[in-house]
Formats: sequence, C-alpha cells, structure tokens
Amino acid sequence: MLRNSAGGQAYSRRSAIPEDIDLEVKNNDGREKGLVSEFSVNFGTKKLTGQLFYTKRHTNNQAYEKKKLYDINADIYSNRFRGKVIPEDKEPTSTEHPFTSEGTLEGGFLRA
Repeated sequence: MLRNSAGGQAYSRRSAIPEDIDLEVKNNDGREKGLVSEFSVNFGTKKLTGQLFYTKRHTNNQAYEKKKLYDINADIYSNRFRGKVIPEDKEPTSTEHPFTSEGTLEGGFLRA
C-alpha cells in the first residue's frame, strides 16, 4: 500500500480532481488544460529541472488559473532520473494536494 509523507494512505487527501481541472478548453482559447508539466534537460550536466501544474476550470465561481504544485530537481543516470519534488504549498494541513513536504522522484526517458 502506498503511503504519503504524513504516514497516511497515499492520495487520501484532496488532489487535482476532475471538477477542478480545466479539461474543456478549446485549442484556440490560448490556454493550457488539464495537468501540465514543463521540463528542461541539460544532458551535458546531467540535470533535469521542471515544474508540475494543474489548471483550474473557468466557472461562474472561479477564474481560469494555471496553478503550480511542485518544482522538480533531478540528476540523470543513463536513461533514468532521480531527484527531489518540492511542493509549492508546504503547509502540512493543506488540502490542495496530497504531498506537502519534500519527496523523491524517479523516472525514465522512453525512446519513440
């Protein structure tokens, strides 16, 4: 069973849910939609940096907003990377996303 940094069940607290994420934007609206990631990779220094966002849907009660959730800093090893995930909101009682303390990240590059 996955556990979050506070010792509870992973994803047991509120994250980006379908009611919040803007999935209905038309391409010509000039806005991104859904969950968004932005990465930069320097293969010379073997570093990967990036940010993870979600977009809030425009409704009568809230405006469209692209909201940053995490910063990513990782080192590249072969075709894999490992590093740190730093939350934008570090308040331990936050209900905006499940992880409010620094965590670890691991991933890989797939060949197309």
